[in-house]
Amino acid sequence: LGAEMKLVSVEPRLLVRETLLDAVEALDKAGQEQSEAAEEIQSGRPEGAMPLLQSAIMKWQAVRDAVEKSASLLDIPLSARITSPSGMTDRNLSQVVDGLAASLTEVRRSLEADDWSGLADLLAYDMATQVRDWQDMLRSLADGLRTA
Repeated sequence: LGAEMKLVSVEPRLLVRETLLDAVEALDKAGQEQSEAAEEIQSGRPEGAMPLLQSAIMKWQAVRDAVEKSASLLDIPLSARITSPSGMTDRNLSQVVDGLAASLTEVRRSLEADDWSGLADLLAYDMATQVRDWQDMLRSLADGLRTA
């Protein structure tokens, strides 16, 4: 029997848009885990914070990878400017990625120094800001892919 198989490719812009919107949702979960980890630390249970922190960092890594691969797939340079209607300052992709790297470096430094108070503050405040900034960036990029 002469069966025919058709391969249908997904339009890359649509695929990237959906990936970016999925990343927004993943960051909701990462933000919640960071907040819960901060609460565990503030309650004197740093050992309870570690699985939450590990899970949040894994989500961050996946989101960062998705953004970098998406930018590469669509030939969007990391120097591209991002303007967000929700108030995030006009920055480029690499500045947002670098901001996350700096924050995660501080998280690692706090862990290595057993600076639990500093780690709780980083998770509750700085990393919460990272979640909002990244979600703004991801939504802005996804919106641009819808209209372009």
